[in-house]
Amino acid sequence: MLRHFCFLPLLCALGAAPVAGHAQARPYDPLLRANANWQGSIHDFFTRTPYSYVVAGTTTVAGRPFTYFIVHRFNQQFLLREDAAQRRVYILYPGDPQERLLYDFTLQPGATFNLTYGSSARQMPMRVLQRDSVWTALGYRTRIVLSGSNLGSETWVEGVGSEHSLLYLADGVGTDPVPVLYCAGRGTQHLYTGQYAPATAPCPRPLPTRTALPAAVLQLQPQPDGSLQLALTDSNVLVAQTTVTDAVGRRLFTCAGLPASPLPAQRWGRGLYVVSLVSKRGDVLTRKFQQP
Repeated sequence: MLRHFCFLPLLCALGAAPVAGHAQARPYDPLLRANANWQGSIHDFFTRTPYSYVVAGTTTVAGRPFTYFIVHRFNQQFLLREDAAQRRVYILYPGDPQERLLYDFTLQPGATFNLTYGSSARQMPMRVLQRDSVWTALGYRTRIVLSGSNLGSETWVEGVGSEHSLLYLADGVGTDPVPVLYCAGRGTQHLYTGQYAPATAPCPRPLPTRTALPAAVLQLQPQPDGSLQLALTDSNVLVAQTTVTDAVGRRLFTCAGLPASPLPAQRWGRGLYVVSLVSKRGDVLTRKFQQP
């Protein structure tokens, strides 16, 4: 499901506290950790075949010591290398002298690139549809939604990988049957439950513990042109998401972080509106305002 989209990209880009943008203060959460593990199932019309990935160790290829050796449940082996500074993950296929891009968490909406998949080094043109955030057991993480897969959209989650499987479109599992991520973890700690995981999947579904913030934390400042400036009175509150709805709950504006530019309230007409904030800790704040 596509959520947390931004109707006004410029306002989002100017937001002071983006939830998962490349310029955020929170460090990037690497995908390839020594204790990382993934569980899921390969779905077809009649059967469900469990799969899992674990990090088995490290090796050096062409002088690069940060390549991780990934072992698939079906005894398939893959070499991945993560450049955490660039927020990218590469895969080296057997017999292929060139590593190929597998994940790029710097991509912004509208960007296009070629995702190489399979040992034959075939390429699939992909386009970024959306960049937002999703809740994990460790807090909000970047989520990127792409198009170009023959199955429709593809979703990446920072620190987790694909919502289908870690090496989706790369590992020979293929797209038919369809792999579905159930759980991603760090050692014995559960990190994330896949959005396609069925209710029967043996994974907890972590939800943020939300506390209502005092209304005084958010100031609503009408501007001469009819727009509305949002301002925080508490610098310790880091905003993950801002949403505006009308009196019947229709969403008019959604943006990661707190927009630095005024909201275009003059375009929405007269009526009652609701501004909702969610902090990076999961706390919530709701304020109503009347547009004259």
